[in-house]
Amino acid sequence: MEQTATRNTRRKRKARGRNPGGFTLIEVMVALIILAIGMMVSTMGIMAAINQGMLDQLRSTAMKIGQEQLETARNMPYNSIQNYAWPPQINRQVEKANVAYGVQMQFTPSATGGNANQDALVQFTITWQFKPPLENSVHTYKYVTQTIVRSVQ
Repeated sequence: MEQTATRNTRRKRKARGRNPGGFTLIEVMVALIILAIGMMVSTMGIMAAINQGMLDQLRSTAMKIGQEQLETARNMPYNSIQNYAWPPQINRQVEKANVAYGVQMQFTPSATGGNANQDALVQFTITWQFKPPLENSVHTYKYVTQTIVRSVQ
C-alpha cells in the first residue's frame, strides 16, 4: 500500500515540475492571435460608425441647403424664379472639411386645368461626393427636394 502512495506522489511531483501553474508558449500565441483578431474587428466597426456619422452629417447639410433654396424660391415673385441665377455650387464646412455641394434647379410649369402660367413645380437636386477612409473609390450622393409655387393675382 505504501508503494502505491509513493508512486502516485512521485508522478504528481514530476507533472508539477514540468509546468508549475504557468502557460506554454503555444497557449500564449493562440491567446495573442485571438486578441489581435478581436481588436481588428472592433477597429473596423468603429471606422464604419465614424464613416456613417460623417455621411449623416453630409446628408443633413444637403437637406439644409435644399430647404434654403426652396425658401428662396417661395419668397420671390413667380416670374423671377426661372430667370434667377441659382448658384451651381455651394460650399459648406462639415467636420473641419470644406465640402462642395452641387445645386441644380428644375422649373416645370404645370399643364393641368389651363393654369400653366399660374403654378409650377420647382425641384432642387443637391449632390455631393464622399470618399470613406481606407477605400479607393469616391461615392456620389444626391438629395432631391421639391415644392409647388403659384403666382398670386
